[in-house]
Amino acid sequence: MTVVVLPPAAFLGRIVGRSAIAWGALRGVVGFLPGGADLAVRTSLLLIVIAAWLALFFGRRRNEPLFLANLGVRRGVIAGCALLVPVLGEVAVRIVR
Repeated sequence: MTVVVLPPAAFLGRIVGRSAIAWGALRGVVGFLPGGADLAVRTSLLLIVIAAWLALFFGRRRNEPLFLANLGVRRGVIAGCALLVPVLGEVAVRIVR
């Protein structure tokens, strides 16, 4: 049985926070574009991927993945944590509209 090790709470909060800021900024910019209020599914998926990538990129600048790898946290878990907020945000936007 494989045990999934989550990042410590301080790092998890940073990853999720960066992901939320990136998604919110991207969603705000796209919302001001003509026809940006209702996004296609492909565009929503692209926003999710870009927001998660930005969160991981800014974490990489601080060498967080290396430190978390030394703590036994796999890269896939870090990416999953970065994907969490944008996915939930897009689902919430789809439900509300």
